[in-house]
Amino acid sequence: MPNRNHLYSTQVVQLLAPVAVAATNTPSSGVDLQGADSVDIEVSTGAITGSPDDSNKYEFTLEESDSVSSGFTAVAENDMVGATSGTTTGNFGSVKAAGDAAKVKRVGYKGSKRYIRVVSTKTGTLTVVLGINVRKGTLNLQYAV
Repeated sequence: MPNRNHLYSTQVVQLLAPVAVAATNTPSSGVDLQGADSVDIEVSTGAITGSPDDSNKYEFTLEESDSVSSGFTAVAENDMVGATSGTTTGNFGSVKAAGDAAKVKRVGYKGSKRYIRVVSTKTGTLTVVLGINVRKGTLNLQYAV
C-alpha cells in the first residue's frame, strides 16, 4: 500500500499570512531552501475589492538569490515548473479577472539559488486577499530546516 503521508518529509513556510493587500508586497528576506530537494510555491487568492482587468491587477513574481536579504532577481522561465510559457521572467500568475478570486496559483522551482521569495506587484486600485506559502519537500535532514 502506498505511503501518502508527507507530514515529516515536507515543511511549509508562510511568506504572507492571508490578509487584504492594497499595495505591492516585497518581502525583505527569502526562504532558505538548504536541505530541500523539491520546492513549490502557492499563492491563495480570496476576496477581490475593485474591478480587476489588465490595468487593475496583481502579478506574482518568483525571485531568487544567493543571499537571504539582497541580490534578488526574477527566476528564469526554465527554472519554474508549471509557469505559463512565454510569460515575463519570474511571473507565474496574476489576478486580473473577477474569476481569479478563491483560486490557488502554484509553481515549482528547480533553480540553483539558496533563497527564494514572491513579490506581488499591484497596478491600479485593486485590493485582494492573499496568502503565500512555500512548500519544501524531500527534506535532507542533515541540514537544519
